[in-house]
Amino acid sequence: MTLANEEIAIALAMPLLMVVAQTVDWVATRLDKAISARCVERVAQMIVASEDPSEREMRGLSFRFTNVMILDAVMFISEHIYGNMLNRLALIAEDCKIEKRLLAPVWQQENRIDLLLKFSHIAPVAAVAECANWLVDDTSNKSRFCITAALVASRPERAVRHIAMLNFRLSPHEVAWLSQLLRRVGAPIAYTPMLMSENKNLQLIGIELVERFMAVDAEPHLQRLVQSEDAEVAYVALHALCTLRGDLSTPHLADVVRRLPAHCRESFIRHAVLACYSIRSCSHLLNKAERVRFTQLLNSYKCSIICN
Repeated sequence: MTLANEEIAIALAMPLLMVVAQTVDWVATRLDKAISARCVERVAQMIVASEDPSEREMRGLSFRFTNVMILDAVMFISEHIYGNMLNRLALIAEDCKIEKRLLAPVWQQENRIDLLLKFSHIAPVAAVAECANWLVDDTSNKSRFCITAALVASRPERAVRHIAMLNFRLSPHEVAWLSQLLRRVGAPIAYTPMLMSENKNLQLIGIELVERFMAVDAEPHLQRLVQSEDAEVAYVALHALCTLRGDLSTPHLADVVRRLPAHCRESFIRHAVLACYSIRSCSHLLNKAERVRFTQLLNSYKCSIICN
């Protein structure tokens, strides 16, 4: 075969080779997903079993699936279970040496923040405290938040103490993360002390928990926090008060709403409508244009569907 013919043959074969390569990649991906799904299924069965998994079952799990598959399965399942079930998951993770796989690259990789956050999914794991001690000198807010999340997960009975030690304001995402984490790991959730605390982070988490649990008994604390000099705390407390369908007729609320920026006032109107307040109960908080806007939203078909 001449050189020209070889070049032609190679050119003609290239599309076929690409199709073969794509097919192999597709098959490998489907196979990998199928094996990963079986790993998730097996770990889930071990969690809901009547007894703790035996050493034989642990060895079988490590033999049949790779460390990466087990780690991914643990991460996936941890987001869908709560309380005592996490203890069984932590046992599986510890026996399969998952925490060592996470700890090994902490110093070598730049994504150690992500690795630390993963600890909050498989807690309680003893290595969390050790890892947190290693990184105690890390002063970045993100790292300190990740360390705190890991410590809350591994030591839920000390959760409030760990959160109170943070010396920076948590973002709304971080407040939501810690609130969910407190519920997921079965930490003692005493929202009243949080609401009464002078610590703004604890106040924000307490408000988040009250709103999540629809704790109507916390309304007096929300009425007080609505008057907070901290604008974020005041607005979040107002939002929670609406969610609980609290009393909006108190004299101080008019001043609180008046101080809100325009976008927060619009958000308050939408939330009050969705909470099924009437225009009569909110008119004293709004100006003429806002009362018209409130009535338009209240009379929309979408609001009627929600309220009915």
